[in-house]
Amino acid sequence: MPNLFDEVVPGQRLHRSFRSLRDDSVHMPARELMQRAFASLTDADGNFREQFQTTGFDPRVWELYLDQYFRSAGFAIRRLARPDFLIEREGTEVTVEATSSNPTQGPEQPDLDLQSEEGINWLMNQYLPIKYGSTLYSKLRER
Repeated sequence: MPNLFDEVVPGQRLHRSFRSLRDDSVHMPARELMQRAFASLTDADGNFREQFQTTGFDPRVWELYLDQYFRSAGFAIRRLARPDFLIEREGTEVTVEATSSNPTQGPEQPDLDLQSEEGINWLMNQYLPIKYGSTLYSKLRER
C-alpha cells in the first residue's frame, strides 16, 4: 500500500496543511491514523493521494473520516467515482457525496465581531448561504 505522505507532486504544489501534517512531529499520531485509514480506503478515481497533498486536502480528509465512520457503524461500503460512497446496511442502500466548503481564497471576509448580533447576522445571512450554496451548486453541475 502506498504511503499517503510520500510526495506525488512537486513540493511547491503541496497544500500548506498537508506539509504541516506531514512535517510537524506533533502530528505523528494523526499521520499514523490517517495512513491506517488510507490503507483500507478504495481509491475509486485513482487520484486520492495527489488531491490529498494539493488542492483537495480538506475534502480528502473528510472522505477518510467518512470511510472510517461508515466502517465503524457497520455499513458495507463501495467506493465510486461519483458519488463517493454507496453504503448499505440491513438491506438499505444510500449514496453519499462527500464535499466540503473550504475557506475563501483571496480577499478576507469583513472584520466583523462574530460574537455581536451584527456579525452573526452577516455570517448567517450573507457568508454561509453563499459559501454552502456555491459548493452544492458546483456538485450538482457535475452530475
